[in-house]
Amino acid sequence: GTLFGGCAMGGAVRFLSNTPAATQHTSAIGADVSATEDGGTNYELNAMANVAIVEDKLAFRIVGSYRDNDGFIDRTIGDFSGPNRSAIGDTTTREDIDDSDFWAVRAMLEANPTPELMARLTYVTQETNANALSVFDSVPGEAEQRRPADVPDFFKDNFVMFNVLVNYDA
Repeated sequence: GTLFGGCAMGGAVRFLSNTPAATQHTSAIGADVSATEDGGTNYELNAMANVAIVEDKLAFRIVGSYRDNDGFIDRTIGDFSGPNRSAIGDTTTREDIDDSDFWAVRAMLEANPTPELMARLTYVTQETNANALSVFDSVPGEAEQRRPADVPDFFKDNFVMFNVLVNYDA
């Protein structure tokens, strides 16, 4: 903590992913299923493959994830200018508006042509899509947005990163 992120306001998180292993072929797959109260079913799929292309010299690793979260926030549209923000007139409710999905892929190619030289290429991409922000402004304990109009507040985020790392032990 004193070296990495020692002066970071609020701390720092260092994320280290597994690198390609040029000694073996491995793979894994995983799945998670959950349910959200007042929402629906959520699921996540993860997969990984590591291929030793040339033993002790060249390896490739790819990891992929997909997550689908069902929403739990309801949006009620109407005039809420009554006492304690009570509704005046008719209201319309849309259920579970904040559903979202996320996918990501990370691929690495690592070469060790000599004992002194290592080169690693990394590609990371991910995308997040949400039909509404997971925020609400209502009575504590209720998951409801109260709005005068049904204005979409969707969220989309794309991230792509390339990285090249070369180490030479002189």
